[in-house]
Amino acid sequence: AAVTRRVRVRARFTTCMRTSKVPRGRVRCSGTHRRAMGGGEGDATPALVFTTAGCKHCRRAKAMLKEKGVDYREVDVQTYPELMEELVQDTHWRTVPQIFLRGTFVGGASELDDWIQQGKLDERLKETQQTLPPEILKLLERVEAESTRSRDVEHNGSRNRGAEASRASFERALALRRYAKRMNNEITSFVSDQSATGEEVTDWMLRNVEEVSTGEQAVNLGREMQRLSLLNHKTYSTPFDNSKEVYRLFMHEAGPKVPGLNVKSYWTLPTRHAAVVAEELRNKIMALYELALSEDGTRVNYGVLKKSEKFLEYVEATEELQNVDLYAMTVSEKKAFFVNIYNALVVHAMVVKGEPSSFLERMFFFTNTKYCIGGQAYSLDDMENGVLRGNRAPASSLLNTRPFTEKDPRRFHAIVPMDPRIHFALVCGAKSCPPIKIYTADNIDKGLEAATAAFLEAEVEVDEDSCTVTLSKIMDWYSEDFGDNDLEKLKWILPHLKGDLCGKLQRVVYGKNFKIKYRKYNWETNSK
Repeated sequence: AAVTRRVRVRARFTTCMRTSKVPRGRVRCSGTHRRAMGGGEGDATPALVFTTAGCKHCRRAKAMLKEKGVDYREVDVQTYPELMEELVQDTHWRTVPQIFLRGTFVGGASELDDWIQQGKLDERLKETQQTLPPEILKLLERVEAESTRSRDVEHNGSRNRGAEASRASFERALALRRYAKRMNNEITSFVSDQSATGEEVTDWMLRNVEEVSTGEQAVNLGREMQRLSLLNHKTYSTPFDNSKEVYRLFMHEAGPKVPGLNVKSYWTLPTRHAAVVAEELRNKIMALYELALSEDGTRVNYGVLKKSEKFLEYVEATEELQNVDLYAMTVSEKKAFFVNIYNALVVHAMVVKGEPSSFLERMFFFTNTKYCIGGQAYSLDDMENGVLRGNRAPASSLLNTRPFTEKDPRRFHAIVPMDPRIHFALVCGAKSCPPIKIYTADNIDKGLEAATAAFLEAEVEVDEDSCTVTLSKIMDWYSEDFGDNDLEKLKWILPHLKGDLCGKLQRVVYGKNFKIKYRKYNWETNSK
């Protein structure tokens, strides 16, 4: 049993980066854009591809089309979960990419590859363009209508004024934080002594800040920064002034005494709702991830991210997590929050720590990689096992020890009952990617269902002759999450499957004399 425990180590590492919110109504085309949406009569663009950002399989499909010289229209479904649901009903395909060629549904990236290998793509390209199914055309019209509505709202300014004012206030605070960072690099005394006089700061503002043209304006700007604790008097007792009094910047203060990749300095700006912060961070990290993803979607160059200015902006933005209020969230918001933050932290750690290459390195990666969230340190293990799994012992725990003790304040955020589907939001080892990667309270249920379906359809194999069911090793490591015995585990899987695979599993399960084997896990990472 002890040996079994030792090998039940984090399988998540190798695939969790394979699982971004994009501008609403985003429609792209690799060729001439003849109409707002494509695929119908009179449209010469041969291919229509439904995708989502950060999806390696979508990238692979587009690369294959480009290599064959096939123009395509691309529709990103990330921001349209309700429309994605209709697409699933029409195509019976629950993942992306979804590819149409000359009006005919092809399937995903693997199916497109099969078409190419079998010569079917070339044959179909020689045929006359067919009209897309009416349901797909209606769906595309709705996407375009939503895109138009969003542009009209932006143009006419008919937004929520309170939300706009709040956003403007936050953007102003970020702008002042950027001034502080520039001062730290450009004022000689800050560079050498981590302190400067009010006169030096005032002089810098007059020379470098467009909104400042008088000494009085400089003093007012300094006091605005002081109210946000971005610029502090050495004794924290004197208002900023154009004087010889000495001041420090926020990055010269000691950071929180909580371990984490986001504690280089204190977050002193107003803190937004935790769900908003998590969604924005996940958007940022997925945008970076896509930048580093290879053209064919098979590898990620984390070295490129480490040198990126946008990655440094992401790291700075994670500091807001220090002050978020986890108690203010609903269960759905909390579940979405920790899935998003877990996935973002994995990519963050891969960039700054590098790829673990041994058993012990993998284990320590998940126990020692942390963010400070709401004043407490949360490791990847804490997020997964303490929060999302309802304070259950990690798969790698030799003593079956729960992450949060009875005196640990983090125990109040354990989500019970636990939802086994979270395992497939923290991993994307499927042949296709789930369409929702940025989770919110509104889409968390549909998103988890899509991720589960994608994973199981790729991982479950049924041999009726031998009554053998092959499953992912993850369902062995976390066996207790899926049922008390093998029969319960297979019954849990059944509702998430469709078609022939579901039928095969049903016959095996209710035949009673089945056996389960687990596929050997591939520890290869996707970095290069």
